[in-house]
Amino acid sequence: AEDHAWFEDTMKTKVHHEPTSDSLILARLIAGAKMMIGNQSMPATLAVGIGTTLWIETRKNTPLDNNEILYPFKSNITYF
Repeated sequence: AEDHAWFEDTMKTKVHHEPTSDSLILARLIAGAKMMIGNQSMPATLAVGIGTTLWIETRKNTPLDNNEILYPFKSNITYF
């Protein structure tokens, strides 16, 4: 919830927040989404595996090639 509040404040927009109780519910939610915006995390990895369009935050203290989640041949991922 803290990350959600930070995102809304930073992006100056309101985004629906849907708490999930387990990974299966989370995967179903991601599968039904048009796009996911996230950081390098388990939900982002789910989005990659499911094929959901993903905008992913990268670490700024290391080159992109050294980030934990890097899929250079996936066309549905944007890094920021």
